[in-house]
Amino acid sequence: MDMPPAATSVPPAPKGQKPKRLRRRWLAGPLLLLLIGIIVAAMLAGILPLPWAPQPAGIRHYLFVGKDNWGELASAEQGRADAILLITLDFDSKSLSMTSFLRDTMVDMPGGGRNRLNTLSRLYGDEALRAYIEETYALDIAGMFSINFSGAVRVIDALGGITVDLTRAEANYLRRAVGNYGAEFTLREGPSRLNGAQALGYMRCRSLDSDFGRTNRQANVLKALMQEARAMPLDKVLRVVPEVLGFYATDLGLGDQLALARGLFLLRDAPLRRHQIPAEGAYRYTSVGGSSMLRIDAEKNRALFEAFLSGQ
Repeated sequence: MDMPPAATSVPPAPKGQKPKRLRRRWLAGPLLLLLIGIIVAAMLAGILPLPWAPQPAGIRHYLFVGKDNWGELASAEQGRADAILLITLDFDSKSLSMTSFLRDTMVDMPGGGRNRLNTLSRLYGDEALRAYIEETYALDIAGMFSINFSGAVRVIDALGGITVDLTRAEANYLRRAVGNYGAEFTLREGPSRLNGAQALGYMRCRSLDSDFGRTNRQANVLKALMQEARAMPLDKVLRVVPEVLGFYATDLGLGDQLALARGLFLLRDAPLRRHQIPAEGAYRYTSVGGSSMLRIDAEKNRALFEAFLSGQ
């Protein structure tokens, strides 16, 4: 689960220039948190409509970035992008899709040189990562969310865990690396309930296969989180919302976050479609500064991604 070394051919960020940060939405005070929880719960239950948000239409993309550091989610310099996932809500076709971007993808750095996609966010901020994805794949990303190891564990534990279908090799690996947590979080082949620590170990593992396998496991966890959120009763929403607020960073205001929650609720019965970039047959392995990376065929990947989004 160790991070691979960064390539040596990448220059540091320009002197005096700091990576852009996502604005934090810190909300303090139990009464305010309770009020927000009630609003969210009522909205998701259909009791309280959003007067400023008409019935959504069109396609909206949201970028989710998981950082490989612990503690406070302080800045982009303190962690690489360990997971890069794009959630697409298509209200016209009533579909929901998830696209994973492999962190070992080779990209040009703004200051010159080449390195991995995950290093781009560490050196130049998540806005640079967003700009690369938007430009390369002709997208308009509506918002970004960032969370690190500590936040991921906290969110999953607040939900009471998630259910993931483990292979025998994955279950054996997690028993050695993390261990069981009582009868409720006992690891076994097949559907297993994972707590935050176990889910993090599952997402980070790549000793069983490759970064492709790990990226697939990260997508499995996000899918499981979405399934848990869809099935939450009103009383659990009221309990969970105050616990998870403040453990992530976003560039969306509270109103836009509520609109996203409403959009996910409206698409709660849509099957979750999945895609991965680079796609099979649209990359090759290369080496930069002694580090293995994926040199992608950008044009082919863009065409395959567009076909995926259009349902072809």
